[in-house]
Order: sequence, then structure tokens, then C-alpha cells
Amino acid sequence: MGDVLFFVDAIVIAVLAASGPSSEALTTGAEKAVEEINAAGGIDGLRLDLVTLAVPGPWRDGADLTARLVFDNRVVGLIGPTDGELAHVAAQIATRKRIPVITLSPEESLTRAMVPWVFRGVPDDGTQARELLQWSFADPRGKSAMLAVPAGRSGRERAAALSKVCGELGVRVTETLIGDRRSEPSIAAADVLLLWLDPGPAVELLLELGRHGTPRRVLGSTRLDDAVFVDAVPDWATGLALPLLRGPESSTAVAPGLARALGYDGVRLMAGAMRRQGPEPEAMRAGLATGQLAGRSGTFSFDPRGNRLGSIEVGVVRNGRLHRVRPAAPQSANPVLTR
Repeated sequence: MGDVLFFVDAIVIAVLAASGPSSEALTTGAEKAVEEINAAGGIDGLRLDLVTLAVPGPWRDGADLTARLVFDNRVVGLIGPTDGELAHVAAQIATRKRIPVITLSPEESLTRAMVPWVFRGVPDDGTQARELLQWSFADPRGKSAMLAVPAGRSGRERAAALSKVCGELGVRVTETLIGDRRSEPSIAAADVLLLWLDPGPAVELLLELGRHGTPRRVLGSTRLDDAVFVDAVPDWATGLALPLLRGPESSTAVAPGLARALGYDGVRLMAGAMRRQGPEPEAMRAGLATGQLAGRSGTFSFDPRGNRLGSIEVGVVRNGRLHRVRPAAPQSANPVLTR
């Protein structure tokens, strides 16, 4: 049986993030949503409080710090993180505490066990890769792909998800680049590079490819919807395509900022679930499972496993900006857009 929570004058939710710029953006977005909710009267008259934690090491410091954050602050819900290893820590702690967590990591294993407390706020890696490959090629069958993933457990999970989708679509995987390992000749020969690295290593790889041979096109995951990465994409990679999880804009040019949008939406999702079902964790979990939100990162709803549902739009990088594209049919080449 879960803990009994007594709300004196505030309901507490927490934002958990790995250290770095995306952590700050995630927190900024969440703080903005909390500010707006409290200005409008809170949750049935109760103030909404936000506690935040950015941890440098997911498996050593992360588990202990996250547990203290949750148990010492009467937290009833967790938002984040985008980091896969830390997301697993958050899921384990949320399950122990019996509070919902909206994880922002696309690793498929987070929802594989159908733990009722875990909800994924971004499409998983396989879904992202499938959507991008089908957008990029009229018929992916017979195409070749190079995979770029980090070393370690996260890299193995990403590579497995990408390889599975490529196999299902008839795309041949020529090689998998892991961490710092490079293989120049076959990179240039590949039809597409699936760039499933984090922003810093992804920029380094693109710069290195520019000095040797480049693939015909590059597709990346939501991890790369980051201001630092988008601004640093070299000229040869113009047209690099990413899943675009952002609500409609007045312009086709969309400023980078997925982490901020997800932080904002995560708070709004939890607040909406509380208003529908109540602020207790079990009631909030039920509200998340059945509710829907049109947020800054698009429309939210979840399947029985806790996976985010909904279509994925595509954004391409040009001049340090993401440009929204809505093609009527899959593309035969990376588009070059004008403002």
C-alpha cells in the first residue's frame, strides 16, 4: 500500500535531469508552467510547488539523490529525465514510491514491462527511426544505413532498436559506429546515417565526416533537438532531419527548444490529471492514462504501455534553425529550404 499524503497548502512535483544545457531548459519550461498554474489559482486551491535536481552521475549519485528528493519532499510525481540511464533510475524509484513519472527518454525498455506508473513523453527510438526512414525514402527497401550510437548500455539499446526497424523496412545496416570508433570508407557509401548520439558527440562526428566522406543524408533522434547542436550542424549536413515534437507555429522556422517544451508540457499533463481525478498519486496516474493534452510539444495521449501516441512531424536543419516540413510524400533527397 502506498504512502498516505497529506496536502497542507501545496502539491509537490519534481523535475529530474542530467546536468547540462538541456537540464536548464527542462527546468525553465517546468517553472513557467507552474507559475501560470499558480497564477490561475493552483490545483483546486492548492499551490503547486516544483523541486528540481540535476545529477552528474546516474548510477552512483543519481539513485541516492533522486530517492532523497522524492521521499524527503512529499513528491507526488516526477518529470524527466532525457538521459536513458537516469530515466531507469527515476522509473525504479517512482515504482517503489508508487507515484507517476513522465520520462523524457526514448529508450524502448522503459515501457516494455508495462509498469503502470511510467509514461513516456517522447516516441521511442524505433518509432522515431521508422517515421524518419519512411519520410526520407519513397521505398526504404534495399537502402543501406550506418548507425552511430554511444558506447555502453544506452548505445546497445539504441543500436538494437535501430537494427530491428531497419530489418523490418528492408534497410541493410552496413556498420555500427560505437562511441569514438570510426570507419570512413563505408560511411561515404551508406545511403543514410542514423545519428543516434547525444548532441556533443554528434557534432564531433559530423565535423569529422566533413573531412573525409559523407553519407547521402543524415537522420537523427529527438535527442538532437537542442540549440547547441542545431546551431553547430556543418554546412554539408544541411537538410539533416529530426522528429519535430512541437506545436503549430506561425512560421515554418522553429527555434530549438524541445527540452523546454517537454518540461512545460510535463507539468501541464500532471496538473490536468490532478484536476480530472485528484492530486493523490493513484488518481493522477489514472488521469494520465486516460487524458489528452494539446501541448507545446504536440498532442499527448498514451497507449496501455505508457508510450506516447500521435504522429511525428519532421524538422530539417538549416542556418541554425529547425524548419517544419509537411511533405505530401516521402522525399527522394534531403530538402534545401529557404526562409
